[in-house]
Amino acid sequence: MKFIYSIIILISTNFFLQAQQPVFRYVEQFPEFPGGEGAMYGFLAKTAIYPTDAYQKSKQGKVFVEFIVEANGQLNEIKVVKGIFPSLDSEAVRIIKAMPKWKPGKQNGIAVRVYHSLPIDFTLDEGTNDENIPKALMPVFLLVNDQKMKEANEKLDELIQVEPSNLDFLSTKAIFYLQANRLDEACQMMNKVKDLGDETGYTSYTTKKELVDLMLEYCKSE
Repeated sequence: MKFIYSIIILISTNFFLQAQQPVFRYVEQFPEFPGGEGAMYGFLAKTAIYPTDAYQKSKQGKVFVEFIVEANGQLNEIKVVKGIFPSLDSEAVRIIKAMPKWKPGKQNGIAVRVYHSLPIDFTLDEGTNDENIPKALMPVFLLVNDQKMKEANEKLDELIQVEPSNLDFLSTKAIFYLQANRLDEACQMMNKVKDLGDETGYTSYTTKKELVDLMLEYCKSE
């Protein structure tokens, strides 16, 4: 019992000491997401879920979130400093909370607590609405909005079986793989999308060359 009590005191003391340390805004070496910027964008693409109400109301933009990167890399005191819509603001905070420990910032070679702000970008393609979504993908998107991912995957697989070279279908499948932490399959699919896109042009609704390049850059970093 005394042993457990001592551990509790030690943990409480560590939290107290950490809270007493100054928090820097400018340091010689700034905090960094593990793996760098490319890995962070890959994490955002994999983790973010566009809230249904924001999608239906065509709400989009950047949510600016501020937090403290502790000397041990943990993220604390997460808050929205500039929001755009309640559900998007909440989703931005959820994403930050889901992040792994960061590489801490350093001052004079010593890990220190650092304020960090990060814009989480929620963007709908220009003109996005139900009329512009490919009709074949509408049932998939509706299932995703209802959080029925298994059914959405099954429906998407049916579409790919019928049109195995459709960039819309293949790029959507790659994103599904990424969200399911099936990175190898996601990267293979994005390479296939790139090959087909280079041949036919990146003109489909859900596929843009910039997104494909970003995804493949993330694949290289893993």
